[in-house]
Amino acid sequence: MPQILCYFLQYLKFHNYSSGTIKVYQEHIYEFLSFFVEYQNLNIQLKDVGIFIVLQIQTSDIRAYLVHLCNDKKNVPNTRENKIRALSSFFNWVFSTNPNLENKENPTNSIEKISNSKKLPKYLNLENAQKIQRVFTNKNCRNPIRNNMITTLFLATGIRLTELYNLNIEDVILDENCLFIKNGKGKKDRYAYYNDNCKKQLEQYLNYRKNIKTDSKALFLSERGERLARRTIQYIIEKAYELMGLKDFDFSVHTLRHTCATLTYLYVKQDILLLKEILGHSQISSTEIYTHVFDDQIKSALESNPLNEFNVDTYNNKTTA
Repeated sequence: MPQILCYFLQYLKFHNYSSGTIKVYQEHIYEFLSFFVEYQNLNIQLKDVGIFIVLQIQTSDIRAYLVHLCNDKKNVPNTRENKIRALSSFFNWVFSTNPNLENKENPTNSIEKISNSKKLPKYLNLENAQKIQRVFTNKNCRNPIRNNMITTLFLATGIRLTELYNLNIEDVILDENCLFIKNGKGKKDRYAYYNDNCKKQLEQYLNYRKNIKTDSKALFLSERGERLARRTIQYIIEKAYELMGLKDFDFSVHTLRHTCATLTYLYVKQDILLLKEILGHSQISSTEIYTHVFDDQIKSALESNPLNEFNVDTYNNKTTA
């Protein structure tokens, strides 16, 4: 990796950028520098790209890169926009850390905004959202209690994959029907509330977890008693979709977060600002009016979600009858 890119990543880390953001920036900038070396037919290795090479990059090179992303890489507009944003930050850093270059224009500044028609997020309908909470059984997996709990917790709270992965036993507050989310997106702490139906399932899982020999504080454990890996959590959700016959719909873990938000918005009819608080968003639009939302309002909204009316025991009796 070029030394100049290493320095930039260190800068991001020093300024408390998340590890996920740093990794994405690394991939985007590395990809562009690789393209530039090949596009300009430079007789150097990528690791030797330094400040003097970077200063040769012009807006025309950025445009050529966008054509490459569109035609060769088949990147969608939003992906191309994200890559240009990463490059823009990189160039701003290069010029700001070199006093003699403060007046040099960032080559990404002249790039027109990439049009992107916003697509509605994919989500499960109410029936599928109810059924997927009990899709795992002793016949199709070794840990149905744990796997169903993971699916239900995503649907009930709308938390992110990383947030669920980081959960510890101490973060579960059963008396208050909530989870304490430490260092969520944007390094923010918050509470994520769940309904009574989820609470019953969580209590069942915690009793099951007591039988696992482990020193880990993690809420969700592997069969070896270690914190369940992110990729394993993803696989569990992918398997849930497969068992539901939804494998070809290109659903992901994030689909469950969208499902929580969409069903709450469609059926509960709560203010969009309240939904912002439930999901832990920093903003909802450029014209957003920030407001404080009390915790009991959030709890009330989640209790009104139709998934809370889904009786797990009744559904099990129907399916086994």
